[in-house]
Amino acid sequence: DSQVTQKFARSLSEEKDVMARTIAVTGTIAENLVEFDLAAARAHLRGERAAIPRVLHDHLHDLITNLEMYRPFLPDSLFEEQGAVDTGGPAFPKQVLEDGGGEVVGTVVFTDIRSSSTIWRAAPDSMKRALRVHNKVIRKQVAAFNAYEVKTIGDAFMIAFTDLDRAVAFSLAVHDNLLHANWPEELLRLPECLRKEDVWGGLAVRIGIAEGETSVELNELTGRWDYFGHAVNVAARLEAASAVGGIAMLHEQFSRLERNHAVAVISRETMVLRGVNDSSA
Repeated sequence: DSQVTQKFARSLSEEKDVMARTIAVTGTIAENLVEFDLAAARAHLRGERAAIPRVLHDHLHDLITNLEMYRPFLPDSLFEEQGAVDTGGPAFPKQVLEDGGGEVVGTVVFTDIRSSSTIWRAAPDSMKRALRVHNKVIRKQVAAFNAYEVKTIGDAFMIAFTDLDRAVAFSLAVHDNLLHANWPEELLRLPECLRKEDVWGGLAVRIGIAEGETSVELNELTGRWDYFGHAVNVAARLEAASAVGGIAMLHEQFSRLERNHAVAVISRETMVLRGVNDSSA
């Protein structure tokens, strides 16, 4: 009786593991299908073939095949990345919103993809899919850190935060999530997208961060809030000067971050920005 009980318990445990794996795999494929990333869905299905029941595998295979067949007849709008929803956001003091704009002290972040023009020329279809992955990563972290997407300029993002700490945490999370994102296979074969240790793999971004006083105004044409001022200009210059897969910020602001938190720095470089009071970054 004891042996029968043990055998039955092992069988239940194995069934439980199979069910958990099946749920995880189908959940990932479902996310790919919701985004209409059929290449990623098929890659996941192919890679996890032995992990899910044959009947379910065949049904998912047929579903992906049918969607691929119908893709040329579907409108392009179905595949376009949706912009951020403007909720006002905690990056705006209540008084500024009520007054329709004003001066705020906050932090501005710029991100930009490395060598995007080269990648677009080499693999336009893969880059189109990869850009959707990139945008989803950025916007997911914008929401997670209660930030505000000011605008996109090409494949660059401008984002506002209430404080420096939150902006730095956001930037680290973006780099980490891009490193582990599911990129198209063709993209990963390009020299610009090859994995470099644990720094980047796939699309890599540069990030610039600057804290300071900025002016906030409502753009009547777009209906979104826009930021202007010295901090905006500095953040844009820092992003352009940042190392790939890195974060650039002013020395004084980084020193304050070090004093207030335990900051682990893998490598650090110093540069000079002309025309900026705290010119070292």
